[in-house]
Amino acid sequence: MGRDPVRAISQTGVFVLFHLVAISVLAAPLGWAGGSLVQITLTPFLGAAIATLLCWWIYREMALPDAGLRADRAGAIDFLAGTAAGILAVAVILVPALGLHMAQFTAVSESARGGLQTFAFVTVLIFCGAAGEEMLFHGWAFQSLMQGLGPFAAIFPVGVIFGLLHMGNPDATWLSTANTVGFGLLFGYAVYQTSALWLPVGMHFGWNIAMPFFGVKLSGITMSVTGYEMTWNASPTWSGGAYGPEGGLLTSFVLIPLLLMVWRYPLARPATMLARTDVEKGV
Repeated sequence: MGRDPVRAISQTGVFVLFHLVAISVLAAPLGWAGGSLVQITLTPFLGAAIATLLCWWIYREMALPDAGLRADRAGAIDFLAGTAAGILAVAVILVPALGLHMAQFTAVSESARGGLQTFAFVTVLIFCGAAGEEMLFHGWAFQSLMQGLGPFAAIFPVGVIFGLLHMGNPDATWLSTANTVGFGLLFGYAVYQTSALWLPVGMHFGWNIAMPFFGVKLSGITMSVTGYEMTWNASPTWSGGAYGPEGGLLTSFVLIPLLLMVWRYPLARPATMLARTDVEKGV
């Protein structure tokens, strides 16, 4: 079957419509039941899951696991590799900053300290937030766009939209937006490389979980889990200022080795490579 851009775009529109309806219904109850952190993490996760299920039920063009979340050994390896890469990337930018006295740990008030339950709670919510964003931006609809428009015609606009939609986060700047666009392109390229969502979900989760455990803001949002926070001596250009490290040049630099890692990622399976070739040929 050849490429059909009109069909791909219309399917994406239906997916977005279902997602918007779902989050408009779910946001208030989740916020009332669990607070703002639950609301901003679980709402997009559930909205994306509902939109995916409805579109799969309507169009039935692929088995649901083939939308990128097939539960198999290769997916588990992709997720673990991505998680390790995300955590390591955060360590690469923050550990040297501590060693060079660009930043230091400062104890927070007793009321802001978290215990084991807080750690577990935040970890689950951060996973849901990362998985929800990846299902939304790089799941069923994104794969439909790749089939209908071609891989890179889908990766670039979706990556830009991913970054622009984070402009509503607290204290966002032009640099934080540019960095987030970079992550959007990175995650889309990871789907292209593996024909699955597990690698970008892992990278997204690893990055997001490491930030609060280092005591820094995550996309402008404070999550106190360790009893310490990083305070910076460096300028906001490097540290990201009130937005957190994602708004600084340190994050811009680490995007390059992450992109190289995805480019050279060794676990692309022959079957998915064949499927990717079919997408490129429009068959």
